[in-house]
Amino acid sequence: MNRIVRIFREWETQSLVDAFFYKPVDAVFLRVFLRTSISANQVSALSGLAGLLSAICYLPFEPTASAVGGVLLCLSNILDGVDGQLARARNQSSQIGKLLDNIFDPGKMVFLLLFMAIGMHRAGTWGSFPTVSGVPAVIQYYGLVALTGAALLYQILHRNSLVELYRRHARGASDPNYAHIGTVLKELAALRAAGGHWLERFFVPIGVFFAPADPVAPEPLPPPSPAYAAALRPYMRAWTFFAGGPQLTVIIVASILGEPTWGLAVIIASMAVAWPLRMATARAHHKALARSA
Repeated sequence: MNRIVRIFREWETQSLVDAFFYKPVDAVFLRVFLRTSISANQVSALSGLAGLLSAICYLPFEPTASAVGGVLLCLSNILDGVDGQLARARNQSSQIGKLLDNIFDPGKMVFLLLFMAIGMHRAGTWGSFPTVSGVPAVIQYYGLVALTGAALLYQILHRNSLVELYRRHARGASDPNYAHIGTVLKELAALRAAGGHWLERFFVPIGVFFAPADPVAPEPLPPPSPAYAAALRPYMRAWTFFAGGPQLTVIIVASILGEPTWGLAVIIASMAVAWPLRMATARAHHKALARSA
């Protein structure tokens, strides 16, 4: 009971599904990996592999295969949390590790949605949802996943940027979701000099090629503001439902129940909340800054 109370009291930017499900499961996996020589970056790759295998399971687009895909997607989500914990436990945190997350996380989402669309098109169905008469099937199926992808992109990117904004003004801290490429290149040069590390040496140049440039000069951090934190905390709690983990969990649950299309529909429908929440959060942010000025 004390743990539940503490989770809700400290609830700010971490989702409840992470706190109540993924984090305890991550701890079990972490104890297993700590007994091995598997590196945190290799765990990131395993997460990406599980995500790719999950995507393949949606090609037949039938309930049993979709359920297996949901289980593999859940495993991918779990490993995605374990890699960072393993790096911190071994004091091996790096910008390369963050870049690999930047590669594998969106990569598995692209394959997941693409293979879902291909599976629906090949099967000629999207589950219990009736097809729309008069509309070409290719538009129905690929349009559905395109809308889902757009909704996920909007929600996750805005959630991540708002969380970073909250950290800066509420805590006077910064932890961007995206890797610092200048540091990545230095770490990659050190790995090349040391030899080995084939995983990092293969994927990192790909990530660097597509990554945005580092800012010329990072903005100075403002002092922590308890008033700002109190004003924005309710909005940050609402945004936790739009993080990548909870959104994937919607697809996981729907897939295990044999109806992955319901997961896509829920994500698209959630835009009815995400868009006005974005506007409301922006207004609250500007008001909180004006009060502290």
